Amino acid sequence: MEIRTDNRYLIVCPAAEEAFFAQTGWDAPSRIICSEEAFEALSEKDLTGYSGIVVTAELDWAGRTPADFYGFDIAVALRLRLKVLAPMCILSFLPRDYFAALPDIKYNVLKARGSVFEQLPSTPEGIKSALDGILPLSQATLAYLSNLLVDIQHLLDHLRHVLRMTATRDRIVDALKRTDILSSSTIYPSLRRLSDGILSAHDAGDEERFYARTGELLDLLGTYRQQAGSKAAVPEVGARQTVVVVDDNREDLQWATSALQESFRVVPFQYALDAKQYIDDDPGNEIAAIICDWQLLKPGTEDHQEMLGFELLDYAARKGHYALFSLTSTDDSSTLEVDQHLRFEHTLITKDFHHDDALWRMYIPIIRQKIERTRSVIASLPTGDAWSSDFKLAYRKEDGKNVAYKQHFTSLKEQYILHRNSGGWHAFEAEITATADRLWAYYRKALSPDERPFLFDLKAQWGIELNRELRNVLVIRRLFLAFWFNKARLDISFKVPERGIVEDPVINIYSVLRHRYFHELMEEREYPDALRAYKDLNNAAKVFASQLAIEPNRLPQGVLPEEKAWLENLGIEAERGNDNLYYPD
Repeated sequence: MEIRTDNRYLIVCPAAEEAFFAQTGWDAPSRIICSEEAFEALSEKDLTGYSGIVVTAELDWAGRTPADFYGFDIAVALRLRLKVLAPMCILSFLPRDYFAALPDIKYNVLKARGSVFEQLPSTPEGIKSALDGILPLSQATLAYLSNLLVDIQHLLDHLRHVLRMTATRDRIVDALKRTDILSSSTIYPSLRRLSDGILSAHDAGDEERFYARTGELLDLLGTYRQQAGSKAAVPEVGARQTVVVVDDNREDLQWATSALQESFRVVPFQYALDAKQYIDDDPGNEIAAIICDWQLLKPGTEDHQEMLGFELLDYAARKGHYALFSLTSTDDSSTLEVDQHLRFEHTLITKDFHHDDALWRMYIPIIRQKIERTRSVIASLPTGDAWSSDFKLAYRKEDGKNVAYKQHFTSLKEQYILHRNSGGWHAFEAEITATADRLWAYYRKALSPDERPFLFDLKAQWGIELNRELRNVLVIRRLFLAFWFNKARLDISFKVPERGIVEDPVINIYSVLRHRYFHELMEEREYPDALRAYKDLNNAAKVFASQLAIEPNRLPQGVLPEEKAWLENLGIEAERGNDNLYYPD
């Protein structure tokens, strides 16, 4: 999610209220839209960078009366056609309960996540305060809201009933207005064109053209509906792993808690923000799995909570939790469409069929299996001598002779598992992140060839070298991965006898992190044999990657969860394939 850092507001209001919004309480960069023509001229690009949207419900644009509450149509168009992610405040002199009771689907925007209602009279400070209390939206949340605000089947049934030549023009206009809530940028112009054609044919009494355009409109909506719908170590025996369950429905929450507490320590929540706080604290790093309702409404209402269920799961995934389960209803058509915008793996549980302890108990082995598989993935690091060896040969004098013996130590892999499953993991990981952030801010200069000669050795400048200290290894792993997924920009090339120009990302990264450029090693006084110099550097790079347990031909599978989260926070895509390992000797 993008965090808002400015105070620019888009204000949609009647012309008569422009003076109110132009008063000094609003910041200068704010933009006021007072006509339908000005609104229709807006594009998605025009609406980036705003920290909030303010819409007056009663708009008298284009001959509409305030009783039309056209502001809600505009609010829905902002979400669906213009893809606005900014928090939205809807203003009206009428109370919120009045709109919440109206049946038209467009009023769902009032209840939806990312929106707030303010009853007039109000002040700019009050409106800003209400907007500041809304968490930013994401593309996944917008996809979810689109499903909430578009009931295609309802529109189809309604239009089939109304669109006939015997209907009055006013009734047809009212029915066609509802298609405006489908203001998708891909089909909105076609909807407007067909709606105009239907009205024109009705006014002219042209029955053939009227039904032809009506059929096209219904076909288009039907097509859209079709497209929218298709889119660690094993715990000890008896150990009670902590499972967080989040559901706004108290009865469902009690069913799940009652069924699961025989096998897990269940921590139940009705509110996403309470669960988020628990995840942040995570006492003892104990959370083994998170089961969360997909939507999450405020208990006893139809309004969305400040954070939706899938947003909480997404947040948990970015915090390193990967045994995630989403509770959905069988009629929740938004799940598949929203899921394509999310970047974490989750298992669906259809809660319609789990109002019985026996059914939940059938699901317990699946939950436990995913917990164990996920922890095994985290613990099963790629092999490498520095990670897999649990002893080294040492020597001692016995009767005047050197006698070899096995000196045992805690391997880096064992260190990682111990840290990952300890209560101090969060503090340790935060230290790794802070160090890697500081180093990457410096070393990303290596992406610019002009800056490379001024880089310094990690050991010489930062005191970090590869040894058996887990902290150093994890820090250098992050730097290596950041360079790897930017390898196309790390364009060091070597002229090697018998091979010509060679570009190898593994050697390049090694050269940057160790500050050993090939041309330095090719100097005659050091390496009279240029091909031997290349082979030595190539072997050194292989050993370096092995010590980091980095296997480029297996990336991104070998990226640890916290490393992936770190890369994503830097804006580095870690999901691409791999096209290069090493050149042969």
